Amino acid sequence: YLAGKYPHLVSATVYSKGSPEFFIGYPHNHTLYQHRHLFKNFQGVHLRFQNGSPGEELVHLNAEVHQGALREAGLSYDYQPYKGPHSLTFQEFTDAFRFIVQQLGNPLPQPERWHHADVYPQFDVWGYSVKSSLNEPGFIELHGVTQGGFTSLTRKWQPDGIALPGVTLTVQTAPRYQPN
Repeated sequence: YLAGKYPHLVSATVYSKGSPEFFIGYPHNHTLYQHRHLFKNFQGVHLRFQNGSPGEELVHLNAEVHQGALREAGLSYDYQPYKGPHSLTFQEFTDAFRFIVQQLGNPLPQPERWHHADVYPQFDVWGYSVKSSLNEPGFIELHGVTQGGFTSLTRKWQPDGIALPGVTLTVQTAPRYQPN
């Protein structure tokens, strides 16, 4: 989650047999965060997903997460299934660290086109600062951000939730556009 929230600060991350979804946010706006729908947040980050094998309690739900990653074009993504239960073995832990260390020497550039969805009313990503009046469960989304512009919207859920009415957004862009 943290690598997707701060892709401009994180070079690489490993998702190892984790929960495919969870609630996140402040108590008044707990929002369901489903990894399979939010790989758009990982552009610019080397990502490795370590999954378990049949018999591991989350293997089928995490197979949906894996399919979500495969649907995201341009993602730096590595998939590694392991035999065994939900617990993390010494070898899996070692493999995760090796992946991170290897990727630290090969950081990805800032994506030329990126998307970001966030549950918090204020956030910063890739030099953009967003402030809003979001005060309920849902997402603020910057979509298709390029040198040519972007779309901002709110959604009750991801990926195609209904709009949240009455949310005001203020977006300060990175210094990449000509004034006016």
